[in-house]
Amino acid sequence: MRLNSATIFTLNILALIPLGPWISRSVDALSVGGRRATSELLKSTLGTSVELMIVINAITQKRPHISQSVILGSVLSDLLLVLGSTLFISGYDKKRLRFDRTLTTILSP
Repeated sequence: MRLNSATIFTLNILALIPLGPWISRSVDALSVGGRRATSELLKSTLGTSVELMIVINAITQKRPHISQSVILGSVLSDLLLVLGSTLFISGYDKKRLRFDRTLTTILSP
Protein backbone atom coordinates (compact mmCIF):
# COMPACT_ATOMS: atom_id res chain seq x y z
CA MET A 1 0.00 0.00 0.00
CA ARG A 2 1.65 3.18 -1.14
CA LEU A 3 0.00 5.80 1.02
CA ASN A 4 1.26 9.27 1.62
CA SER A 5 2.72 10.18 5.01
CA ALA A 6 -0.31 12.23 6.12
CA THR A 7 -2.62 9.25 5.61
CA ILE A 8 -0.26 6.93 7.49
CA PHE A 9 -0.02 9.41 10.36
CA THR A 10 -3.82 9.78 10.52
CA LEU A 11 -4.34 6.02 10.53
CA ASN A 12 -1.76 5.59 13.29
CA ILE A 13 -3.43 8.25 15.43
CA LEU A 14 -6.81 6.59 14.93
CA ALA A 15 -5.32 3.23 15.89
CA LEU A 16 -4.11 4.71 19.21
CA ILE A 17 -7.59 5.75 20.36
CA PRO A 18 -8.78 2.33 21.58
CA LEU A 19 -5.38 1.65 23.14
CA GLY A 20 -5.95 4.05 26.06
CA PRO A 21 -8.80 2.17 27.75
CA TRP A 22 -7.01 -1.16 27.26
CA ILE A 23 -3.89 0.13 28.97
CA SER A 24 -6.00 1.60 31.78
CA ARG A 25 -7.79 -1.72 32.35
CA SER A 26 -4.53 -3.69 32.26
CA VAL A 27 -2.88 -1.34 34.78
CA ASP A 28 -5.92 -1.72 37.05
CA ALA A 29 -5.65 -5.49 36.72
CA LEU A 30 -1.93 -5.39 37.55
CA SER A 31 -2.47 -3.30 40.64
CA VAL A 32 -5.23 -5.42 42.19
CA GLY A 33 -4.22 -6.51 45.66
CA GLY A 34 -1.25 -4.15 45.78
CA ARG A 35 -0.67 -1.02 47.72
CA ARG A 36 -2.19 2.24 46.52
CA ALA A 37 1.24 3.80 45.97
CA THR A 38 2.18 0.95 43.64
CA SER A 39 -1.09 1.35 41.76
CA GLU A 40 -0.60 5.08 41.30
CA LEU A 41 3.01 4.59 40.21
CA LEU A 42 1.91 2.09 37.57
CA LYS A 43 -0.84 4.42 36.37
CA SER A 44 1.49 7.39 36.05
CA THR A 45 4.22 5.34 34.36
CA LEU A 46 2.08 3.37 31.94
CA GLY A 47 -0.77 5.84 31.58
CA THR A 48 0.27 7.49 28.35
CA SER A 49 0.30 4.94 25.56
CA VAL A 50 2.16 7.13 23.07
CA GLU A 51 5.00 7.79 25.50
CA LEU A 52 5.12 4.11 26.39
CA MET A 53 5.43 3.08 22.74
CA ILE A 54 8.16 5.64 22.08
CA VAL A 55 10.13 4.41 25.08
CA ILE A 56 9.78 0.76 24.03
CA ASN A 57 10.85 1.56 20.46
CA ALA A 58 13.81 3.61 21.68
CA ILE A 59 14.95 0.82 23.99
CA THR A 60 14.65 -1.85 21.29
CA GLN A 61 16.63 0.34 18.88
CA LYS A 62 19.29 0.84 21.59
CA ARG A 63 18.76 4.60 21.89
CA PRO A 64 18.57 5.19 25.63
CA HIS A 65 18.86 8.97 25.34
CA ILE A 66 15.51 9.11 23.53
CA SER A 67 13.75 6.99 26.14
CA GLN A 68 15.28 9.07 28.94
CA SER A 69 14.17 12.31 27.33
CA VAL A 70 10.60 11.01 26.86
CA ILE A 71 10.38 9.98 30.50
CA LEU A 72 11.88 13.29 31.65
CA GLY A 73 9.46 15.21 29.43
CA SER A 74 6.54 13.30 30.87
CA VAL A 75 7.59 14.00 34.45
CA LEU A 76 8.25 17.69 33.75
CA SER A 77 4.96 18.02 31.92
CA ASP A 78 3.05 16.51 34.80
CA LEU A 79 4.83 18.58 37.40
CA LEU A 80 4.87 21.92 35.62
CA LEU A 81 1.72 21.84 33.56
CA VAL A 82 -0.62 20.16 36.02
CA LEU A 83 0.68 21.84 39.16
CA GLY A 84 1.04 25.24 37.51
CA SER A 85 -2.41 25.20 35.98
CA THR A 86 -3.92 24.04 39.29
CA LEU A 87 -2.29 26.88 41.20
CA PHE A 88 -3.22 29.38 38.51
CA ILE A 89 -6.88 28.36 38.40
CA SER A 90 -7.24 28.12 42.18
CA GLY A 91 -5.81 31.59 42.70
CA TYR A 92 -7.31 33.30 39.67
CA ASP A 93 -9.70 35.64 41.47
CA LYS A 94 -7.94 35.79 44.85
CA LYS A 95 -5.21 38.09 46.09
CA ARG A 96 -3.81 35.50 48.48
CA LEU A 97 -4.11 31.70 48.68
CA ARG A 98 -4.30 29.98 52.04
CA PHE A 99 -3.28 26.35 52.56
CA ASP A 100 -3.83 24.15 55.56
CA ARG A 101 -0.36 23.20 56.83
CA THR A 102 -1.45 19.84 58.28
CA LEU A 103 -3.28 18.75 55.16
CA THR A 104 -0.42 19.89 52.92
CA THR A 105 2.07 17.93 55.03
CA ILE A 106 -0.08 14.81 54.87
CA LEU A 107 -0.61 14.97 51.11
CA SER A 108 3.01 15.78 50.26
CA PRO A 109 5.15 12.85 49.11
